[in-house]
Parts: sequence; C-alpha cells; structure tokens
Amino acid sequence: APAAAPGSTGIAECDGYLATAEKFAKCDKLPKEDKDAQGQALEAAKAGWASLKDPNVPAEAKKAAADACKQSDDALKQAWTAAGCQ
Repeated sequence: APAAAPGSTGIAECDGYLATAEKFAKCDKLPKEDKDAQGQALEAAKAGWASLKDPNVPAEAKKAAADACKQSDDALKQAWTAAGCQ
C-alpha cells in the first residue's frame, strides 16, 4: 500500500470525514459551542487514527475504522444540510 500523505489518516474514508468536518467547523450558521465541540471531537479522532498508519494494524481494524468514518461523514453531511450550511 502507498504511504499515507502527511496529515492523512491513511484511510480514504477517514480523510473524507476530516475534510467534511473541517468545512463544517467553518459554517457561520453553527453556534460557537457546536464548533468547539466539533473541533474537540475532531482532534480526539485524529489522535486515535494516528495508529492506523502502522502497517502492523490488522486489515479488519482498518476496515472497521473506514466503515465508522463513512457513517460519521454521512451523518455530518446531514447535519451540515440541516444547519443550513453551504
């Protein structure tokens, strides 16, 4: 597998979630508390995902992370739309 890009989780679905979350955090329609909570959750997720770059992590763990990231990304996109963000 190719090496992960700097700042990447090494899992495309998680990188997609990070990109969505960063856009969501910039939405001016979100209350500051929501932006702060999103930022904290994102930092915690990034810290947890750092270990996924390890080539010794089992494929099943990476697949589970990819599935969870996809679900989170879909949910965040729904919240984005519900909040009226563009």
